[in-house]
Amino acid sequence: MAQNPSMSLHPARITLTKYMKVFNGITATCMIVGIWGQVYFVSWYGLYDNPQDITKMRNSWMFTIIPAVYLAVPVLFFTQGFVSTFGLLQNKPDGEGITFTDSFKFIGKKLLRLLPFNLFMMHIALG
Repeated sequence: MAQNPSMSLHPARITLTKYMKVFNGITATCMIVGIWGQVYFVSWYGLYDNPQDITKMRNSWMFTIIPAVYLAVPVLFFTQGFVSTFGLLQNKPDGEGITFTDSFKFIGKKLLRLLPFNLFMMHIALG
């Protein structure tokens, strides 16, 4: 019978993994803000045809999302790097460092997980 990997961890690590979900939420929020800001920013190109709408759009409450994107992107990169590094260190016994082979295996697993979707999307995009 397969043992649950979280059962082999130290109790302090189990508590820590419970609180790491906050970083996943921050990452997801930053991605949503980034996508929303980019969509709103790209919609400005439609205003070149309707210059009378520029002041209306600039006075909209949604315009405040544009500066928020500049803050959301660095926070996204920081939290994503933190979560990735935590995932790399999670199963290491205390006192052991990260070796090159551990890093290579970790990156390889991520690539194998993401590569099929990326290839599928490239196939669709390139026709």
